[in-house]
Amino acid sequence: MRKLQAGELSRLQSVQAQAMNDVCNITQRTFVSGAYSDDETFTTTVISGVPCGIKFTNGQLTSHGQVVLLDYDVVIRLSSAQPVGIDDLIDLVEKGTTVVSGTFIPYDSPTVNSSVQHVRLKRKIA
Repeated sequence: MRKLQAGELSRLQSVQAQAMNDVCNITQRTFVSGAYSDDETFTTTVISGVPCGIKFTNGQLTSHGQVVLLDYDVVIRLSSAQPVGIDDLIDLVEKGTTVVSGTFIPYDSPTVNSSVQHVRLKRKIA
């Protein structure tokens, strides 16, 4: 497989951005250990209005006529340049023109390629 030229990659990223017409907010959490205690504290940074593609799984997937139960609830597509940590919180805001809500946490590490990443999310229960 040949390496993409800068113009080709730019065009693919543009097409990808048009396909990600949903919106989410990402709260990046950085954990810091207390110097004199065992308590963990964390600092947060909120990134609002992140373009993404949201796909609800409803906890199942149909493959070759078989229903497979899943341990995750949502798959989102993000730009590969958008960092997502395993401790981050992701709030869904809009699915197209429909307002949605819910706070999710990454189920596992993202699957990343040259221009996009897929992150499987599990609903955060209080």
